[in-house]
Formats: sequence, C-alpha cells, structure tokens
Amino acid sequence: MAFDVSDAVLSADGERELEVSEGRVEMRVRDEGPRLVDFEAVFAAASRDRLFAGGVGRGE
Repeated sequence: MAFDVSDAVLSADGERELEVSEGRVEMRVRDEGPRLVDFEAVFAAASRDRLFAGGVGRGE
C-alpha cells in the first residue's frame, strides 16, 4: 500500500516518532510481528470467571 502525504506522523507498534512532510509512504503488512493481546477483554473474562478471587476459577 502506498500513498502521498503532505504532513503526517506515522505510528508503528505504538510509536509516533516518524514525521513526514511532502512525501510518499509505502507500507507492507507482515505476519512475523508480535501477537496483540486485548487486555481489556482478558481482564473482563478473568474477573467474570472469578480468577482474581483467591486465585481459583469458577468451577474448580
């Protein structure tokens, strides 16, 4: 994917340090990167299953 920009800040892996003025940006998606974890969903499920209540899950 490529596109022209006049003023932009590129963000990759949460970093926002690459400023671009009047340029062409090209990006490729690769599957070698780290997996992402949805911490909000993980903690909601852990709370629902009572994993924070004495360290024992529901039904154990």
